Amino acid sequence: FSAAGRVTAEELAAVDALKSRFGARAFTDRLLVVFTHGDALEADRSTLAEYLEDAPAALAALLGLARGRVMQCDNRAPPGTSSRAAFLERFSAALHEVEVLVHRAGEGPVTGEYVAAAAKAREPRLGLKARRRLRQQEARSREREGTGKGASLAVGLGGGFFGLFGAVASTICPPPRPKQAATRMPDTTL
Repeated sequence: FSAAGRVTAEELAAVDALKSRFGARAFTDRLLVVFTHGDALEADRSTLAEYLEDAPAALAALLGLARGRVMQCDNRAPPGTSSRAAFLERFSAALHEVEVLVHRAGEGPVTGEYVAAAAKAREPRLGLKARRRLRQQEARSREREGTGKGASLAVGLGGGFFGLFGAVASTICPPPRPKQAATRMPDTTL
């Protein structure tokens, strides 16, 4: 998060997506909140604690999950300065705390198997959402087929990003036009 501005809904949505992807426990055990642009706070003669007093409820809840693993980073501190060294020291200590928590819980690093298990645990909750998403994708597909803009590729590859990619690609590099039969010039030689 940036201490220079407000916390956005997109940032909080990304946090929710990570929590959903890896599972609440793995997310919480490995959570470390870093606020960048600490130099902006110093310029305003403010502290991170003062900045967080007016935190939105969702951010306050996230900070509670972090169990004190919250720090700020001064983006403008050149390497070798005391403020950069202090940040690196705090960052290393926080990472060590995360490693201790994970080790104490008997967990290892988050692997593909772990993510697959977390996804399987989420399956019952995703039933309605997944069906709704599928219906929406099918409707978009039918809509695109009517306009002939490569819908089957977008839906087959996963919709969203690929649909956008396909739209951009077809605008930049339109598909080749069908070749017309070559017309022969009449033979005029005698």
